[in-house]
Amino acid sequence: MRGKGRLDGPGRVQVGDRTFEARRGVVLATGTRPAIPPVPGLDTVEYWTNHEAVETQKVPASLVVLGGGAVGLELAQVFARFGSKVTIVERSDGLLPPEEPEAGELIAGVFGREGIDVRTGVGAQSVAHAAEGVEVKLDRGRPLRGERLPTVLLSGIKLAVAD
Repeated sequence: MRGKGRLDGPGRVQVGDRTFEARRGVVLATGTRPAIPPVPGLDTVEYWTNHEAVETQKVPASLVVLGGGAVGLELAQVFARFGSKVTIVERSDGLLPPEEPEAGELIAGVFGREGIDVRTGVGAQSVAHAAEGVEVKLDRGRPLRGERLPTVLLSGIKLAVAD
């Protein structure tokens, strides 16, 4: 049912002239928006969130994914399978930080076999323009370069605030 709804008492939602009664509870799903990490210089380059990544009509030659959360990992694998050289940067010690460590280890192994470069325990220190697109300076190790930079959010999705 689409339309403007309102709570009409415990477990009841009214949409238009119809009233629906929930068996267990009412969920208010207001949508999501990407979580943009506070990386210096990020606001000076063109980057993708998950929204732009799925709307693109061109597969970049290379990309750097900031964040090893579920959305970022999914997009990293998609672009790698389409031919992009992909590097994932995750500040936590493993991928899928809110999940069991074994899940992150499993997916890191799969990604390694698929040629996806996974860097865990390292964060992005800054982002800047580069000849090839963008350069990501890490808090340790050599800088990374990519044609595109999805910050997906990639590590986090925040719930949108209802208006």
